[in-house]
Formats: sequence, structure tokens, C-alpha cells
Amino acid sequence: MTDVNHGTDRNDGIDLLRIVSMYMITILHVCGQGGAMVRIASHPATYYACWLLETMCMCAVNCYGLISGYVGVKSTFRPWKILLLWLQVWFWSVLIFLGLSSFHPEWVTPEIARKVFFPASFKTYWYFSAYAALFFLTPFINRGIAALTKKMRCGLMLALFLVFSVWTMVPKAFSADFLSLVGGYSFVWIFLLYVWGACLRENETQAPKKRTCLLMYFSMVLLAWIYKILMENATRSMFGEARYGRVFVTYTAPTMVICGFCLFFFFRELSLRKTVSKLIRRLSGAAFGVYIIHTHPLIWENILKNAFSYLRYMKTPLVIAPVMLAAAGIFAACMLLEQARMVLFRVCRIRELCVLAGEKLEKGFARVVDRMC
Repeated sequence: MTDVNHGTDRNDGIDLLRIVSMYMITILHVCGQGGAMVRIASHPATYYACWLLETMCMCAVNCYGLISGYVGVKSTFRPWKILLLWLQVWFWSVLIFLGLSSFHPEWVTPEIARKVFFPASFKTYWYFSAYAALFFLTPFINRGIAALTKKMRCGLMLALFLVFSVWTMVPKAFSADFLSLVGGYSFVWIFLLYVWGACLRENETQAPKKRTCLLMYFSMVLLAWIYKILMENATRSMFGEARYGRVFVTYTAPTMVICGFCLFFFFRELSLRKTVSKLIRRLSGAAFGVYIIHTHPLIWENILKNAFSYLRYMKTPLVIAPVMLAAAGIFAACMLLEQARMVLFRVCRIRELCVLAGEKLEKGFARVVDRMC
């Protein structure tokens, strides 16, 4: 692998991919929850344009999961890390709740209150809930993957792709989720992404040329997008409604898995200047906060929902730029807020407190295990 780390073990291209992936996730939310891509009979081409953006960004969560495995397999397991992450999530969950509920008490329900104060248990943020469970399994996953031979890891990656992505593709079109992947919104899918990323790191997999990665990425995007348009138009004529259009446009679809791998390899091989590297590392640490802030239940259901529905009436060439600008605005605002939160935690020495608490938990857990054995 190209040395892009300037003498450290940290890959700046991977950090950049974290940022890009989170921006792509924000685009998905502007198009979907924001209501920008609902099909209007008088503006079908606008719908197609929004879905092109959607298809280009659909692999973003897969990229994030691959990064978790790629980085996590070489990381030392420390309980304080999940404590710090949980405090970050809880901080924003409660703070936003208190702020918005004071102006809009009618937005508050018992269900919302449960989600706010117990974000992991009540799946307030599905990715965080899945990762929180995965975190405690990573030491065992890492040891297991390290024990495999390079050939066995390659076989494992291929088997997981064929079973959980290719095999589930057609049944998913008929709403048959026989492996409970929930379209990728599940612990199982995050687990698989982690394993793929960990295998890539352990095997030191040689990346294709960056040009090849981009060519493969755009090829898969166009395949998924064109199929969706043609299939929906055909089934609308035959059955009076669009069907089977998302076979290739879900997190678990083979096309989106391949797109995730292509972007992962492309960014992993990027070489960045030291001046840019420092900025990327700083922003990368705040990327997850963007997700936590703008998908807060009160923001998600009362502010973001249908906030950009007017875009569905715009002419095709004009709709893509506003979607990307709206996502950029949300991304930038959340990034600034998260940077402020990071400063506050630094001043309050929250990390140090988490380290102390984590060490006590680790020792207590070790004593329990010793007694069991």
C-alpha cells in the first residue's frame, strides 16, 4: 500500500473517506427524508436525477462499515472508547431534546423520551445501536480473523458476498428478507462490513489502480440506476405501479457492495499533503457527530421531514445542485456544532474520565471471567 500516512499508522485517505461518506449520507437524507425525490407525474426526469444522486451515495454506509473493520482489527480493545462514544451520542440526544422541546412541547411523546434518554437500547440511531453491540465482540472477531490464513480470509470474504449480498438480492425484491438483513439497517450487516474491512487489512490486499476503482464505481452506479428506471417504467405500464426497482439500490445489493469496495480502495491509495492531512484528521473525528445531530428524532421527524419537497418540482438540470448544497449546509452546520462539543469535552476532560472508568470496568470484567474459569 502506498505510504500516505507521513510516518504514522494512520491513513489520511481513509480519514477523508469518512468525511466524504458522511456527506453522502447527508445527501441520502435530503433526497429521502427531505422529500426531494418523490416522483411527480409532470417532472419524471427530476425524479430520475435525484435517484442518480441517491444511487451514487447509497454505498456510503458500506464505506463506513469497511473503515470500522479496517481500522478496528489493528486497534487495542479498550472499554473507555465505547463509553466516550456513548457520551457523545447521549450529549447530543439530550441537549437537542431539551432545546427543541422547550419551544415545541407538542413534539414530545413518551416514545421520543425513551429514545432520547436510552439511545442505544431503543435504536434512536440504528448505526450506533448496531456498532455498540459489535464493539464488545471485536476482540474475538479480530483474533478469529488473524488466525485464518490469507487464502481462508479471501474465501470468507467471497462466501459472505455470495450468501448475504448476491443470494438475498432477488428475494429482497419480493419482500422476502430471509436472512434478516433489513436492507442493511441491522447489526448483521454492520458485522459483515466489519469482517470484510478486517480481512482487507489483515491480507494487505493490493488495490486496483485508482482509475479502475472509479470506472468500476460509476459502472455499478449506472447499472443500478438504469435498471431502476427501466424496471419501474415497465412494471408501471404492466401493473399500474412501480415494482422491483430497488433490486440493485440497497445497502446489501451486490452493486452497492462493489461500489463501497471501489471507493474504499480509491481513497486508501490517495496521497495527501501534510497541510491538508491535518485538516482532514480534525474533520474526520467530527464526522460521526454530523450523523448524530441531524438524525435526532425531533429534527428527523419535525424539521428535516419533507423540508426539501419543493425540489421535486424543479427542472432536472437545476435540482442536483440544490440537493448537494442543502446537504452541504446541513453537513457544515453539524460539523461546527460537533467541533464545539469536542472542545467542551476536552476542557471538561471527559476522555480522561472515560479512560479511568474504562480501566475499572476492564479489571472488574477480568475478575468475573477468572472466577468463571
